[in-house]
Amino acid sequence: MNFTPAALTLLLNSHIMLTTRDVTESVFGNKNREWNKVEHLEQWRANWADCCNAKLQKKGLDDRIDHRTLEAQGIDREPTIHVGHCPARAVINEQIKKRNEARRPANVAENMNNLIDKYENLEKQLRETATKTREIKRLNYRIEDIRSRAIEITHKRNELAQALQAREKLKFWQSKKEMNSKIDNLTNFERNARDFFVQAFGIEFDNVSGEIEKLERQAEALKTEDTDREKLSAECGRIKTEYQRQLLTVQTRPDVREILVA
Repeated sequence: MNFTPAALTLLLNSHIMLTTRDVTESVFGNKNREWNKVEHLEQWRANWADCCNAKLQKKGLDDRIDHRTLEAQGIDREPTIHVGHCPARAVINEQIKKRNEARRPANVAENMNNLIDKYENLEKQLRETATKTREIKRLNYRIEDIRSRAIEITHKRNELAQALQAREKLKFWQSKKEMNSKIDNLTNFERNARDFFVQAFGIEFDNVSGEIEKLERQAEALKTEDTDREKLSAECGRIKTEYQRQLLTVQTRPDVREILVA
C-alpha cells in the first residue's frame, strides 16, 4: 500500500465504523451488543492506532498516531476542532481553522492584551472628556458671572444718569441735598463696581461684549471636540465584560500560565 499525502492525512484523521453483528465465514449474524459497550472503545481505538503505526513504520514513515487524549499523552494544550477534507466543507473548514488559530495561546494572549489597550485608551478618552466638560462648565460660569456683574453695573449707571437728570429738573428753590447724596452714593458704587470688575475678571467694563464672545467661542470649540460620554462609558463597560469573560475561560485551560504571562 502506497500512501499519498492526502491519503496519509485521511488515515491519521479517520472515523472508523465497526459492525455490531457477529461475523461468520459467510454472513453477518445477529446483533451483538457486547461489541458496542463503552468499556471496549479504548481497546478499539488502541488496536486501530497499533495497526496504523505498524503500517506507517513498514513504509518508512516517521508519522505516528496516538489514540489517547492530549492529557494522557502529557501534552499541555487545548484540543482543536477537527478540520474535514470534503471539498463541500471548504467554507466550514476555513471557519474552523480561524477558530483553532484564535485559540492558540499566543493569539489568545494577544487578543486579551488588545482588550486591555482598548480599555485603557477609552479610560483616557473618558478622563479627557471629563476634563473638557469641567472646562466648559468653568467657561459658562465665568460668562454668566461677567454678564450678571455687567448688568448690575449698567443698572447703577442708568440709575445715576436718571438721578443726574432729575437734579437738573429741580427748581432753584427746591433742595438738592438729598439728590446730591443719592448721586454721590451711586457714583461711588458705580466706580467701586468697575474697579472690582477689573480685579475679578482682568478686563475693563467697556470690553465686556468682546470678552464674552471670546469665552463663548472657547466653550463651543470644546463642545465640538467633546465625545459622547455615554457611548464611551458603554463601550468601556462592554470591553471590560469581554475581558473578564475571556479571563474566566482561560483559567480553565491547561496552558493558562503560558497565556497570562505572555
